[in-house]
Amino acid sequence: MLEEIEPDESRQQACERLAPKLSNVDTDRDPATGARKRRWHSGFRTKREAQAACNELAAAMQRGDYLQANRQTVGEFALEWLVTIAPTVRPSTLDKYQRDLRAHVIRHIGFVLLSKLDGPALNRLWAELAVSGRKPARPGGLPSGLSAKSVENVAMTVHRMLRDAVRWGRLPKSPADMADPPRRSATYRPIKAWNIETLRTFLELTAGDELSALWMLLATTGLRRSARSALV
Repeated sequence: MLEEIEPDESRQQACERLAPKLSNVDTDRDPATGARKRRWHSGFRTKREAQAACNELAAAMQRGDYLQANRQTVGEFALEWLVTIAPTVRPSTLDKYQRDLRAHVIRHIGFVLLSKLDGPALNRLWAELAVSGRKPARPGGLPSGLSAKSVENVAMTVHRMLRDAVRWGRLPKSPADMADPPRRSATYRPIKAWNIETLRTFLELTAGDELSALWMLLATTGLRRSARSALV
């Protein structure tokens, strides 16, 4: 509800009277005093812009989805998000999120206000990472770009983070939904894997092999390359 609406005054009349400054709106009440908390919205160039924003704010408050603006940056929210989700994900997943955000997101757009982040800003970030997202291999060297798969992984992490920002009431909608996520190049080919019949035939033919126990272990556990190399 608008704080300065006069008796018998419509919402449109109040917006016209208060524009272009746009009156403060009541967000909620102080639990200690019961006084209404007021928040100003300003910076509009014309009365028409202010009136449109005023109507939108009033409608959002009536729907119950009005969000107060805050000064939290993308970097600050990213660090908060990592701490908050830590108990809910596997250590390896948390480590990936930390690497993606610290090396490729906070370093580039960590200073941007979370409320100001939009789809085009994320598109620019994806393009920048593809060109110069990897640090130089040696001092004085030139940065190189991340692979399409690596950029896609970073985008997936950001999408998950911003989805939680919406769930936690920090954003009305996710900027990631308004961005164009990176895609792998047309030359990408999915990994070819044996089907169950081929795998069974291989295990039967190598049953007498001295490494038969290793083949069985790899077939039934899906060990990573580094782990299986340590067994040989």
